[in-house]
Formats: sequence, structure tokens, C-alpha cells
Amino acid sequence: MKGLKPWYRRGSALQGFASPVFNPMRVIEGYLVYPTPGMNPVVIQSSTLGNAYLFLDIVGAGGGGGGGASGTVTSSSGNGNGGNGGADGGRLIVMTQGPLPSGTQFIPAFGGPGGQGNPGPSTGCGNGGNDPGPSGNTQVVLTNGTVSITVPGGSPAPVPTAPTGQCAGGSGGPGGSAVFTYLSSTSIFSTIQLPPRISSFAIQNAGVGGAGVGSEYFDPTNSTPIFISNPLGTIPSGGSVGTSGSANGKNGGSATQNVPSGAIPLRGSGSGGGGGLNLSTGPAAAGGNGGPGGPGPIIVLVIE
Repeated sequence: MKGLKPWYRRGSALQGFASPVFNPMRVIEGYLVYPTPGMNPVVIQSSTLGNAYLFLDIVGAGGGGGGGASGTVTSSSGNGNGGNGGADGGRLIVMTQGPLPSGTQFIPAFGGPGGQGNPGPSTGCGNGGNDPGPSGNTQVVLTNGTVSITVPGGSPAPVPTAPTGQCAGGSGGPGGSAVFTYLSSTSIFSTIQLPPRISSFAIQNAGVGGAGVGSEYFDPTNSTPIFISNPLGTIPSGGSVGTSGSANGKNGGSATQNVPSGAIPLRGSGSGGGGGLNLSTGPAAAGGNGGPGGPGPIIVLVIE
């Protein structure tokens, strides 16, 4: 595809799929469309990839965690509520056939940045900031497409009511959707719809930020047969509550924090920031920032 350098060229087997004619399938080359600041959607300038079989992995970006509330200026012990963890993105894998018509758009998305922890007012307390969610949905849009397959992103957990005299943490951000828009004449051989994963600990607990969902990832240098990604299975922990020696709440963890060096992160959500500690004199201790959500890239494999 013009303007994109393939990151992947080798004849490895593609596990998990049979070809339309039930012969073993080989990966010829691959393209990665990754969200980059200042980059507009990637638009195909001329019809390309002929009648090749295409394996599209469309990954919705994840929401960031909510910011932690500040502590309260009071002589009573306690702390502000932590922020909730964000929601995971949807993921859609489509096996189709070229060509990709001129004007086709590949639109990746950034994960939510994480809500801001409250900086701490001179009196009372302040609520944590909400995460706004991803920059948008991750989309592959074929020119003149009128039909869509969508895997919706997740919804954040509800923010619990703060105890009397304390302030509430911020909401985690929603997950982004994965969308493939195509023509009624487009050949689609199979799809896999992977719904957003859910953290059982997304709601803050006694001032500790709610947990996120760890990013999936794939390694472009992998020399073994691949199915695009390896689920990580780790949970970004929420930020801890401030302590007497360090009264500000701690920042939440990033969705991508445990992705190996050199691997490409896929979706995942950030955890919430911790609440600030109560102090007898102002200003109040600040809440921690929510951790950022994982990105929503697009992977294109050309197979035979």
C-alpha cells in the first residue's frame, strides 16, 4: 500500500484459519497502521492488493482510568476516593479479499489519556477528573461502503458515592469500537468478534484506584506461526492512597505497562488514580492521575 512500509515478510503458517479453498495459508506481508500524533487517517491512493486474501485485525482503543479525588482539609482521618478503571476496546478480525479500492481509509485511535487527579483545594476537597475515552473508534472504511460490522467498546463501571465528607474519584473512560465498513459486493469469508474484556476490580476500593485491563500485544519479529496477538493476562493495579509520609494519591497504571519491549500493544484500559490523604491544614493532598488506555491500531496481513 502506497506510503506504508510492510513490517512483516515471511512465509509462516497462519494458525486458526482455513483458506476459502481449504489449503494451508501463508502470510506474504503485513502492514501496521498505528496511531501517531498529527497523522491523518491513512487513505489508499490507488486500488491495490488485487485479488489477494486479506486478514484485517481492527482493534478498538481502551479507556483511561479516572483521576483520584483529593483528600479533605479536616482533622478527621480518611482520604478521597480513587478513580475507577477504564473500559476495554472491542476487537474485530475480518478475512476478506482485495482489491482495496482507491479512497479506502484506515483510521486508528489513541487510548484515553486518563483523568486528572484533583490538585487539592485550600479548603474542603475536590472530585477526581473523568477520562474522556479514546480519540475515536478504530475503523477500516472501504470507499462507498454502506454496510458495517461493529464490535462495541466497553462501558466504564459506575462511580460509587463517596462517604460523607469526602469527594468522589473520576470515572474511567469508555472503550473504543472496532468498525469495518464495506460494500454489499465485498467478499467476507469469516469474522471473529472479540468483545471487550472486563476487569472484576474496576471500581475503586477505599481510596485505591480501580484496576484496568492489561493490553494484548503482538511481536512483529516473532518467528513462530502466529495468530496476530498474545493475550497478556495481567492487570494494571490502581493507584494507592496517600500516606502520612507522602500524602498525595499515586497515579494509576498504564494499560501497556507490562508489554514487552519491541512488541506492539493492542487495546487494554488504564487503572484509576488513588485518593489523597486527609490533612488538618490546607491545601488538601492531591489525588493521583488515572493511567492511560491502550492504543487501537490496525493490522493488515496479505495471505495466500
